[in-house]
Amino acid sequence: MAPKAKNANRENQLEQIIEAQRMDFEKALEEYRNANHELASFTKFPDENPNPVIRIDGDGRILYKNLSGKVLLEYLKVSDDILSPDNFTFNYSGVLDSGKDHVAEVLCGKTTYSLTFAPVVDSGFINIYGVDITALKKATEVLKQQNVELQDANKKLKVLFNMPEENPNPVVQIDVLGRIIYANQVAEEMLKEYVGDERVLEQSILGLDYSRILSTGHPQRRELVTGSNTYSLTFTPLKDGEYINIYGLDITALKKVEVDLQHHKKSNSDLEQFAYVASHDLQEPLRMVASYTQLLSKKYSGKLDAKADKYIEYAVDGAKRMQILINDLLNYSRVGTAGLNFVEIDCAVVVDRVLKIFKNEINEAGAQVQVESLPVVVGDENQLFQVFQNLIGNALKYRSDQTPVIKISARSKGPYWEFTVKDNGIGIAPVHHDHIFTIFQRLHGRSEYSGTGIGLSVTKKIIERHGGQIKVQSDLGKGADFIFTLMKEVGVI
Repeated sequence: MAPKAKNANRENQLEQIIEAQRMDFEKALEEYRNANHELASFTKFPDENPNPVIRIDGDGRILYKNLSGKVLLEYLKVSDDILSPDNFTFNYSGVLDSGKDHVAEVLCGKTTYSLTFAPVVDSGFINIYGVDITALKKATEVLKQQNVELQDANKKLKVLFNMPEENPNPVVQIDVLGRIIYANQVAEEMLKEYVGDERVLEQSILGLDYSRILSTGHPQRRELVTGSNTYSLTFTPLKDGEYINIYGLDITALKKVEVDLQHHKKSNSDLEQFAYVASHDLQEPLRMVASYTQLLSKKYSGKLDAKADKYIEYAVDGAKRMQILINDLLNYSRVGTAGLNFVEIDCAVVVDRVLKIFKNEINEAGAQVQVESLPVVVGDENQLFQVFQNLIGNALKYRSDQTPVIKISARSKGPYWEFTVKDNGIGIAPVHHDHIFTIFQRLHGRSEYSGTGIGLSVTKKIIERHGGQIKVQSDLGKGADFIFTLMKEVGVI
């Protein structure tokens, strides 16, 4: 064959090889794009977040924003899709270099947001999570105003003591033994449950040493709770060294503001924890999906074998676990932020609804469920339903080889109803009694028992919002008693 013909033949073969490789490359690229599209579908949960979620790179270029984030950026007058660091007291390169979260506050119309800048150092971008702290800011302002009013009231007390009977606040005079020399009408009402016929205000009631107050000449302050009111009492020694004047001020409203403020702080802390978990711990299931999907595209393009099927199985399992984790996290965060709808609730009816849900599990396990007389309480029906659902569900899940026996009872205990959900299951070692109420704390692997380890933390949070507490009494292999209290009167913490 002539040299020219051979060269032409080689060129033709080379072109065919190049074309074949080009087609293989385009096919691999298309599958890679499809894999990325599927991966993206797993990461769209920020779109449903009612608070701003934004992602930027080290130069402030906006890579992602949900609907709330878009509204926030409009208020910040962002142009060219670049969030200028001039809006904040730090630069983005500093955030990435430190690897630590940074926090800033911004005003969006009438809403104030706390923005947490969470760096993802390996990827070179920053996730920004916004939390609505408008209510917290308002509560803080109310608290400041209350403090101003408290100071003004203390000044007025000095004037009012000259006409104690007309004073709307308590005024008392005692001697070194606590004997009441004088008390106006308001003070008589305040002290009636603490002072007997001897008319002595014992030092032990408020942890004071009257002789020390008189000898040092230094006033002492204490708080006294009587009925539904809280009083701030100032014990002021007189110059003659024999008597102490007590000036009282009703601070019930101030204490309520303080409780509300603590509630807002706790909700804010929980939301920030959720943002941290979402930006760090949820990356592992996402990486699993991405890794195995890319392996399918790279190594098994155009064919499926047993190994490829196994990779798909891993990817699907990772995605499912990720979705369950996200849903549980959202449910946990909503417990602290959702409004409570307090109504009268028949706990017997609530438990009956829960038992109907677990009817198949109860029948399959041959479980015996004993429900004693349960009271009517005031609370949020949906959240209390969750409490009984979690506790009864755990009693069925963590059963032993014995026939499961579950007992649900309640008894009156002062201002509370004390409920007990008792089982004869595998039990819990005392060393784990506190851990089990912490979010994501699991005592068993997924191969033994399903779940994310969030149920009891949700239960604890609900009960505390209703003004109660929960604890467990148990030992390994001896079943468990979950005991919780609910206030007889409406109480939200």
